Amino acid sequence: MSPPSLQKLSLKKVELMLERVIEVIREHKELNDAEITGESQLVRDLGLASFDLVTMLCKIEEKFGIIVDDFMMLQCVTVNDVARVLVKIQSNVGRSDNTCAGGL
Repeated sequence: MSPPSLQKLSLKKVELMLERVIEVIREHKELNDAEITGESQLVRDLGLASFDLVTMLCKIEEKFGIIVDDFMMLQCVTVNDVARVLVKIQSNVGRSDNTCAGGL
């Protein structure tokens, strides 16, 4: 049996993170899972205002024990974007800089 590929592991990490991000959004906005998908747009579909995004960012940082670069979050349009950014940041934790520089 061969080990899973790096791409498959990354995909699995994004899927798991997506579930956690949906949970945070659902708790904040009191939405059910059916209303939130990976393709849901944070502002247009979920109605998150800038205050909501900042509050959600604080909850994510606290819950996951990471520091998220504000600029990276501003680039996120969908829930999937947020999950990918968080996986990227977590993969860099323990390095000299635990925030993630660069684009999605």
